[in-house]
Amino acid sequence: MEIQTILESLVTITKLNNTIYAEGANLIDKPWVLREGADKEQIKLFESRGYQLPQELSQFLLFTNGIECGSSEQQIYDIGTLIEQEKVNRSEFRPGIYNFAYFFGDRLFIDSSLIDSGNYIFFESSGFNNGNLIGCDFITFLERLIICNFHNYWRWLDYPPKTISYLNDCFCK
Repeated sequence: MEIQTILESLVTITKLNNTIYAEGANLIDKPWVLREGADKEQIKLFESRGYQLPQELSQFLLFTNGIECGSSEQQIYDIGTLIEQEKVNRSEFRPGIYNFAYFFGDRLFIDSSLIDSGNYIFFESSGFNNGNLIGCDFITFLERLIICNFHNYWRWLDYPPKTISYLNDCFCK
């Protein structure tokens, strides 16, 4: 599916904005919030600091500068948050790795060095200094996220995941 089709689906979902069940069987009415698109200059600023945004994530941020559920337990960060987290990224993670989303306790990351491979999104695992690659690019990630009503589907995958070392060497010592 193309990114434009997925973005149109997001508009439809937020217009319908049905009540959803959240963690702990709580109901959230009108849960999903789209924002005004990001500024291209902010995206360039983030990338000038050594991070590569996949083309589809860049298009997503220009369309809606992040998305979140009313509970704040499910969100893809806006460009301002990505820029704010840059100091943490630089001190804790290997170069080019950044946290771009948060879903029910899982932090999701992109490894800029793997973007050309199409398998660059991972989440933290319980193993020290390792994350689990989820086997997809941003457009596939977003499509699956919509299909499963914005829940952490990567925890449902029945396969031995490939792990990735992501912490900065000095942080591991």
